[in-house]
Amino acid sequence: MRRRLPADDAPFRRSGHRATSTRGIRLLAVPAIAVALLIVWPAWASFYAEWLWFGELGYQVVFTRILTAKFPLGLAVALPATTLLWLNFKIALRITLQSPRVERFFHFEGQRVAAPDFAGLARHAALPAALVIGLLVGAVSWVSWDRWLLYQHQVPFGKLDPLFSRDISFYVFTLPVLELLSGLALAIAMASLIGLGAVIATGYTGSWPVLNRAQRDELVGKGHRGAGRCR
Repeated sequence: MRRRLPADDAPFRRSGHRATSTRGIRLLAVPAIAVALLIVWPAWASFYAEWLWFGELGYQVVFTRILTAKFPLGLAVALPATTLLWLNFKIALRITLQSPRVERFFHFEGQRVAAPDFAGLARHAALPAALVIGLLVGAVSWVSWDRWLLYQHQVPFGKLDPLFSRDISFYVFTLPVLELLSGLALAIAMASLIGLGAVIATGYTGSWPVLNRAQRDELVGKGHRGAGRCR
C-alpha cells in the first residue's frame, strides 16, 4: 500500500527532509566515533609497543621497512575500493531519486503501520558503508605485506614445474599475490552487488505484497515441514 504526497506540501517536505537529514547525521556520528575509538586506540597502542620493542633490539630499520610496505599497499587497495563502491552506490541513489516519493505502510493484523524511511537511511549510509568496506579491504591487504615484499624481491629457482613449465618461483612468490588480488576483487564485487541491491530495494516505489493470516500460516507451515525433512 502506498500513498503519494500532494504537490502543495513541498515546503513541509523540505523542512522535514532537512530535520531528518540532521537527525540521521547525528545518529551515524555517534557509532562512527565509537568505532573509531575502539579501533584507533588499540591500533596506536600496538604500534607504539612494537616501535619500542624493535628500538630496544636495534631493529627499528626493519620495523620502518615493514611500515613502508604496509601503508602504500593498504592505501593502494583501500582508495580504489572505496571510490568504486561509492560510485556504484551514487549511481543507484541517483536512479532511486528519480522515482516519485511515496509513503509506505505495513499491513499487520488488519492495521496499517507506517514503514520507516529506508530510502533516507540508504542515502545517509551509502558513503559510510563505502568507507568501512574500503577500509576493511585495505586492512586485508595491509596484513599481507609480506606477500608483496616477497613478490617484489623474488628470485628464480632455476627449476621448472613439469606440468606448466613455469619456474618454481612463480608458485612461491607470484601466485599468492594473484590469489590475494582475485579474492579482494571478488569481495569488492560482492559488497558492491549487495549494496546496490539494498539501495535499489529501499527506493522501490511499487506496492509491497500483503499476506493475510491464512497465507502467513501456510507459509510458516511449509517452512516447518521443510525443516523437518532436512532433519
